[in-house]
Amino acid sequence: LSYKAEYAGNFATTVSLYYSGVSGNRYSFVYNDRGNLNGEGENAGNLIWIPNDASEINLVDIVDDDGVVTKTAAEQWSDLNAFINSSDYLSENRGSYAERNGARLPFESIVDLKIAQDFYMNFGGKKHTLQLTLDIFNFTNLLNKDWGVRRFVTYDAYTLIDFEGYEENGTTPRLTYTGPTDVEDIYNVSDSGIYSSRWMAQFGIRYIFN
Repeated sequence: LSYKAEYAGNFATTVSLYYSGVSGNRYSFVYNDRGNLNGEGENAGNLIWIPNDASEINLVDIVDDDGVVTKTAAEQWSDLNAFINSSDYLSENRGSYAERNGARLPFESIVDLKIAQDFYMNFGGKKHTLQLTLDIFNFTNLLNKDWGVRRFVTYDAYTLIDFEGYEENGTTPRLTYTGPTDVEDIYNVSDSGIYSSRWMAQFGIRYIFN
């Protein structure tokens, strides 16, 4: 959206707004297992089972080096259940395995602002213009620190549940949960370069003749 006003014979001011609205990037929920759940033995990447209730996940107490329980399985389930409820994707897909890249980051809305001030005159048969410009990238963030935020999940995969080994039967995984209770807490904020979540300003000067 752009508007230009010419006045006094030798001046013009142009104000432009650019809006970008885009769905957040996709990402996956995986176990923190170093590949041991399927015997791969490499990177974490096995997709989690999204439990309907505590009976569908074998959480075990977390103990310290002295054998003292620091977080019970019931407390872990309370936190994990709250996290699942906070995520639209997880809460809508309980009772199934998470899909690869099934979840999405929040929608992003960014507005950039550009102001151009022209000073011009005609001589020698040509129009000569001196133009001063001000660009404010992510102008939304200048208005409100909570607007224009760009988020990401490292490697597009979040290790939600920890794998601690198997029960004696060799098939039932022992799991723990030490993560947050709100999905918003897992997002990193992009904070570098021209596509940063921070607003940035740029001044420019041009000489135009035609």
